[in-house]
Amino acid sequence: MALDVSWATRAIARAVFRAMIPSYVSRGFSANAMILDARKYMPMYQRSTMLQDIRQFQGLFVGEKTQGALTRDKSIPVSKMPAVDYGDRPKYRVYGTTQVVNQYTGEVQSGMVSFFTNRHYSPEGYSNWMEDQIDLEECLPGWSLSGVDFRVVERNSRWI
Repeated sequence: MALDVSWATRAIARAVFRAMIPSYVSRGFSANAMILDARKYMPMYQRSTMLQDIRQFQGLFVGEKTQGALTRDKSIPVSKMPAVDYGDRPKYRVYGTTQVVNQYTGEVQSGMVSFFTNRHYSPEGYSNWMEDQIDLEECLPGWSLSGVDFRVVERNSRWI
């Protein structure tokens, strides 16, 4: 019986490529140039997955144009959510940005955040829920969460 480790090889290739994306972007590579360069070393990594990773790093989400004009206090209709197959994961994946502030220096940093949930809220509802869930002081002493802005909600096509 042969052991199939192709899934592990793909996972490692994806992790390596995701670590390389910031250096590609800082050197001005286009998405196509990034993929062509990465394919020399990681031929098993699918183009569609590479593009998804590049878009996520650059903050360009598939559903952003569709959902962009929606109000912050109304739930996003399921019909406007991109359908993505996430397997057995929860019903929704939410993407956005967070801002954290160092309480001692006043330094502000922002970063990307995504999480899975079964809850269907408005963008403002996701922000409030996230702020309630995170105890930033526990994992980053001296830092506090100053804002969360959710930009896109995708639905898991296996559930909805």
